Amino acid sequence: TLGGAENTVTFNRIFMDYKEKNYSIRAGRMYAPVYVFSDMFMDVDVDGIAYSTKIKNTQLKTGYLILKSELTSKTSDENTVFYVEGVHNVNIGENKILFSAATFLEAESKSSTIEGLNIMTLGAEYTNKLRGTIDIAQLKGQYIQSDADTSNKGYTIGVSLGTKTLKNK
Repeated sequence: TLGGAENTVTFNRIFMDYKEKNYSIRAGRMYAPVYVFSDMFMDVDVDGIAYSTKIKNTQLKTGYLILKSELTSKTSDENTVFYVEGVHNVNIGENKILFSAATFLEAESKSSTIEGLNIMTLGAEYTNKLRGTIDIAQLKGQYIQSDADTSNKGYTIGVSLGTKTLKNK
């Protein structure tokens, strides 16, 4: 935030992005650098540093994120996450299937006696390129599990229809 109480400017995203042929490094306040099917799993705006490399149709990602506290909207040591993710694309003509696997390790808080959580996600997305008013149709699914307790797991399933251009993720 810049300025005084009357003239305030807020930046939702401001980051540095360095790209080479097969890798990139990003640091600052950015859109979540991990592939998630729904923002129910993670806030889309995060602070941190992210590294990504691509080998043929597989993208490998790792990073350290600082998430906003749900209660105060301020960052703190209670909301830090280290992640590793692999995303693989399989092209079938004009259509594609994307597979994602990731693990998230929440750091232990200095101000709490609660241990950090381990979270694992598995996901798939099928994109079908159509002809007509609707250009693409996507079927998405993701499984999420954490070690918070035995019932801390869930599924996300969705369908997207749209007219945007297909992009590799």
